[in-house]
Amino acid sequence: MKDKPSYEEFLELSPEIRELDKLTLPRYYDRDGSPMPTSKWTWLFSYFEEYRLVEQTEIGQLLVSTVWLGIDHSFGYGDEPIIFETMVFGLSDEWDEYMQRYSTEEEAKRGHEQVVTAIRELENIK
Repeated sequence: MKDKPSYEEFLELSPEIRELDKLTLPRYYDRDGSPMPTSKWTWLFSYFEEYRLVEQTEIGQLLVSTVWLGIDHSFGYGDEPIIFETMVFGLSDEWDEYMQRYSTEEEAKRGHEQVVTAIRELENIK
């Protein structure tokens, strides 16, 4: 496992990333929905997999994964940034790559449970 530099160390290792912070509009968001600089998103996304993972559930041969994306997937067209995503992966034509996106961590957790419940009910898996 690679060492995780502090945010300050990361900025020292990648000084060019600070220039991106000056150029980009708010499109990167922390898990609580607060805007963050590009450099902080890059640091979190590069070194902290556990920060990205919200929920993960295995159901038979399917994996339901809900993660923090941190990049606004509404691309500025929504009232709130879309920064969380639930996806299903596995051997199923019906469910593989099924996806839902959310604005808040609470919505993402609720959505994750709804997808898990739907799969279990429709596929008759406990």
